[in-house]
Order: sequence, then structure tokens, then C-alpha cells
Amino acid sequence: MIAKTRSRKIEMVHYQYSGNKHDVIAGIGLVNLLWHDLTSVESIPIDYRIYDKDTSFAQN
Repeated sequence: MIAKTRSRKIEMVHYQYSGNKHDVIAGIGLVNLLWHDLTSVESIPIDYRIYDKDTSFAQN
């Protein structure tokens, strides 16, 4: 979740639950894929997707 609480109207901003704030806030949904190496304790970003409620095929 990328918080956009001070924005008036931006495309793809929807009210959704934020784990950081433990509340429903306006924001853009972001899904990350990280690779984590246990031996060297490194995390490398592999991919990301921006979740758009209006065009996503996710089921509720």
C-alpha cells in the first residue's frame, strides 16, 4: 500500500486496508516479489505489480 492520504483525486487511488496504519486509508495497492537469501541475508526485488481494483481480475 502506497498511502495517498493528502491527495484529492488520483487515478487508481482507492480506500483499502493498510497493515502499517491498521486502518482503511486512501492509497495505491502494490504487490512485491522479493528473493531472500538466508545465507547472506540479502533481499533482491524481483518483480512488482500495481493492483487496480477497477481492472484487476482478482475475485472478492
